[in-house]
Amino acid sequence: MPLTSEQLDQLRQTSVGASGNRVQAALDLLRVTQTAAGEAIGLKTSYVSDVARGRMATVEVTTAYKFTEFFGCAIEDIFPRVETPASMGRAAMGTSSDELPFGRKAVSR
Repeated sequence: MPLTSEQLDQLRQTSVGASGNRVQAALDLLRVTQTAAGEAIGLKTSYVSDVARGRMATVEVTTAYKFTEFFGCAIEDIFPRVETPASMGRAAMGTSSDELPFGRKAVSR
C-alpha cells in the first residue's frame, strides 16, 4: 500500500515534530492504523506506536526499511537526518552503525 506521488509530496512537507519522524504522518496519509501497519510489516502494534510517537531514540536500519517498503518511499522521507556537530561521532551519539538516530538532538556527554 505505497504512498502516491501526491501523498509523498505532502509527507515531505510535513514537519517531523516531537516524534522526530514521519511514521504517523505517513499512516494518516494512507488512512492505515498502527495495528494494520504492524501486521503488514511484522512488528507489534506497541512498537509501531512507540516509533510513531517518538518514544524510540533510535530505530534499527532493518526496521526502518520495513517501514519504507510498506510506505513505498526513501528512508529519509520517514526518518530524516539529525543535524549534529561535525565533531560528534557515532559513539558520542550513543548509536551503532545499524541504528538510525532521529527526533532528538544529540547531546555531548
